[in-house]
Amino acid sequence: MPPKRKANGRTTRGVDGAAMASASPDRKSSRVADRSDAKPSPGLIPALEAYTLQSLAKPIAFRTSQASLATFFKAGTGKSKDSVKDTNPVATAEGDNPADGIEWLRAGSLILGLHGSPKSSGKVAFFDLDQTLITVKGSHRFSKNADDWQWLFKDVPERLRKLHGKGYKIVIITNQMGLRKAFDKGNTKGFTQFTIFRDKLNRVAASLQLPFQLLGAIAPDLYRKPNGGMFHFFTYYLNDGVPVRLADSFYVGDAAGRANHWKPGVKADHSDCDRKFAANLGLPFQTPEEHFRGEAPADYQYPGEFDPSTFPAPPLSLTSDGPGSDTTPGAYPRCCTAETLKLRSGESPEVIVAVGFPASGKSTLARRVIEPAGYVYVNQDTLRTRAKCVEAVRAALAAGRSVIVDNTNPEVATRAHYIDLARAAGCPVRCLHFTAPLAVARHNSRFRAYGQLEPREFIVRNALAAELDHLEELPTTIPMVVFHTFNSRLEPPTTDEGFSEVLPLNFHLHPEYWGAEAPTMLAKWRCWHE
Repeated sequence: MPPKRKANGRTTRGVDGAAMASASPDRKSSRVADRSDAKPSPGLIPALEAYTLQSLAKPIAFRTSQASLATFFKAGTGKSKDSVKDTNPVATAEGDNPADGIEWLRAGSLILGLHGSPKSSGKVAFFDLDQTLITVKGSHRFSKNADDWQWLFKDVPERLRKLHGKGYKIVIITNQMGLRKAFDKGNTKGFTQFTIFRDKLNRVAASLQLPFQLLGAIAPDLYRKPNGGMFHFFTYYLNDGVPVRLADSFYVGDAAGRANHWKPGVKADHSDCDRKFAANLGLPFQTPEEHFRGEAPADYQYPGEFDPSTFPAPPLSLTSDGPGSDTTPGAYPRCCTAETLKLRSGESPEVIVAVGFPASGKSTLARRVIEPAGYVYVNQDTLRTRAKCVEAVRAALAAGRSVIVDNTNPEVATRAHYIDLARAAGCPVRCLHFTAPLAVARHNSRFRAYGQLEPREFIVRNALAAELDHLEELPTTIPMVVFHTFNSRLEPPTTDEGFSEVLPLNFHLHPEYWGAEAPTMLAKWRCWHE
């Protein structure tokens, strides 16, 4: 079990919360294919600065008048509402009118709500919503109806009013994956869930009697905490260009990684995404108990053994004595180069078979080091079937070419195809075993999916996707089932299979691959991406 951390003992990184990708060259580009059948196509786009809140955020129209939207745009951007179309991605019943209160808009996988006319400010008090400002009336987890809520502490409204009086802008940052289906066409149940959420927040606003803005992430992408997309949307479009002064602002959330019984009789936090969100952005962080009750910070811990902020930064290590032993001298130097990998440039051919999780560094090494040495690159993601991979290896060997097989190759039976081909050709076959653990591979997957777009570009592309059933056109992370399937099928490679040698490669960062952008990219890789 990882050691507990003293609260506030971990320095925040103060780095942009968006994930920057170290995508392998063979992987799907973050630029959406310019397909004529894409509806809509977030492919090639004009200058990002040309997009405004009005062009990105569309009303979730519960028969909301255009005039009433003026308040939102005036408060958020100072622009007019003239370019806003009265379109509604949610099917609503005739005559359905909202209660007076929050105006609702949607920008791709982000919902926006505003109450009153909050003034833009460099001092921002960011709050999570559930179990931070409000909670349910009972021991159940989710609200049963629009009236099933109460303030987490009775003095929450008064505390928020005092912050408002001191010049803080009140902004709610909340993950709301449960509302995603509300925007699926014809999903009546999902629409009902959003209606409950809308009506509940209107009641909260009526009780609070303060202007505030709300941003809600409804999909597993850059908007979802701990990723920083919602913060960036706020800074670009909802604060009149006024930069957030991080040192004068703060974030309060209950998902803080506190263990079971962090307080007598209190269960563990359901997540640590709020603490990670603040750490990614460099925002001072407090739990609701610390902020509203003045309690001392509780100890916390991040689940698992992987913390990107402290992960080793030397080059990818190459050892002969297995995973986790990168500090032990092995038969090979630490840095993976054509020389240290003993690649056969211009010599008799060989076959190299990679084994490892998706996003464990296989393609990066294969494309950047092995292929340039003259090896034929074989990958099932591009060739589509194993049979085509086998045939490609056969053809390369027949032409006297060496081959790198860049697939996950978890099973002995799969690897046997390539071993047999090498034997038939009379050439050696080696295995590179990429030993990155699951947590690192998952982190790399998210980093790769979100990171090739800067936050503003992600925001624009996401909004241009228009409806959730088109968001698949944007880069996505590798599904967890793929990782679990690999893990369950993995038979660690050995020389008993016929490999002349098996070289374990423990994952380390290769900052030089990023060139001049290395400092920025490395800092962003060290953020949490979930």
